Amino acid sequence: MKQRDPERRLRIAGCYLKREGGAHSLWMNPKTGVMEAVLTLPPTPT
Repeated sequence: MKQRDPERRLRIAGCYLKREGGAHSLWMNPKTGVMEAVLTLPPTPT
């Protein structure tokens, strides 16, 4: 699964990016008030 796949699903669910850190991003769901941390992994070398 690529990084943009979970981001796309969160946006479709109505969430927005609250802030982005080095190891994780915080997403907020305004409908429920729940904030979730999503792990941000560096790209793997090919």
